[in-house]
Amino acid sequence: MKGKMKKRKKSILALVCIAMVCTIAVAIPAIIGEFASDDFLTVNTITQTTTLGSNATYLITIKNIGNETDTFNLSAINPDNASVASLSQSEITLDAGQSGTVILNVTDDFITGPYSVLVNATSQTTGLSEEVETITAVVDEWEGEE
Repeated sequence: MKGKMKKRKKSILALVCIAMVCTIAVAIPAIIGEFASDDFLTVNTITQTTTLGSNATYLITIKNIGNETDTFNLSAINPDNASVASLSQSEITLDAGQSGTVILNVTDDFITGPYSVLVNATSQTTGLSEEVETITAVVDEWEGEE
């Protein structure tokens, strides 16, 4: 019983930490909203919760804001060492004004907690680079109340 309570406390603490980080992450773009239209890299959601061994899936959208066809190099930066932090592709070629989507999967197989993963896209034409951050809360299977 004590082990189960300890795991729940860790999971709840991880979710509280994630909520605080998300609040900050959402507030900053709102403050500097006039720059949002220049972003060429976006994510469908900043945070997700999943269970050990199950992927959280993020949709990463890249938009070619230039006036010619461009190829973008993509990478996932995994500072918290999640077991899985993988992109569906490492580059994407887009015509001017075109958008494309790649998938980012994140989870850990053994350790609960929050996992930050950054996705970087770099234009091969201009060298312009941009990052988005995702935060995945990996929790134990929900055990319910006893």
